[in-house]
Amino acid sequence: MCQRGGYVVEHASHALRQDPEVALAALSNDGDALEFLPKFADEREFVTVAVLKTAGALQFASRRLQEDKTLLMAARYQHGEQEVTRVQRHASKLGT
Repeated sequence: MCQRGGYVVEHASHALRQDPEVALAALSNDGDALEFLPKFADEREFVTVAVLKTAGALQFASRRLQEDKTLLMAARYQHGEQEVTRVQRHASKLGT
C-alpha cells in the first residue's frame, strides 16, 4: 500500500494509520506522510525517517522534535541549511 506513495496513508483506515510498520513504510517512501500519522509525530525514530526523506516533514513533527538539535543537524546535513530554515519558518507561521 505505502510503496506507491506516502500519501496513500491519508486514505488508509484509522487502524492502519496506527500500525508502526505501515507508518514506517509510508514515511520511508514520502516523509510528508507524517501529516497523516500524528500518533508518530513525537516519536524520534519515525520523525527521523520522515525528515531525512523530506525536509518538509519537520513541520508535522511535535514541537519538541522540531527543536531537537540532533534531528535538526541531520536534516541540515541531508537537505541543506536553507531548506531546513525555510521549513522552520513555515512551521512557525502555522503555529506547529
